[in-house]
Amino acid sequence: MTSFAEEMKELSDELLTEFDEREGGEIIRLKVLGVSTYDETLRRNVFSADQEYPMTGVASNYSESMINGTTIQSGDVLLTVFCEVNPSQKDKVVVDGSEYSIVNVMPTAFTGMSKVINHKLQIRK
Repeated sequence: MTSFAEEMKELSDELLTEFDEREGGEIIRLKVLGVSTYDETLRRNVFSADQEYPMTGVASNYSESMINGTTIQSGDVLLTVFCEVNPSQKDKVVVDGSEYSIVNVMPTAFTGMSKVINHKLQIRK
């Protein structure tokens, strides 16, 4: 028997896949930036390669009434997505070849953080 959270995750994935805005190719990708580590042998910092993951979901613009100039700015985009990794504010999102910063990550979870259904990302150029 599946739990309510698992059923909601399946439903969310199904709806996001159905209304996914990708047409003939990936247009939404999560770019996890490489991390810096100190290499004792080389005696310098070494950066790992950036990793990219496809995201499935939909993008929507904020309504004029929601734009306040500080937390939500003109041009900000709201993505509702799922991805094989959890996005964070240090990552980037690539939409149609344009790179955006992640301003806010809002996981949708019905039973706590361990059961995330999808993510809502506020992104900005």
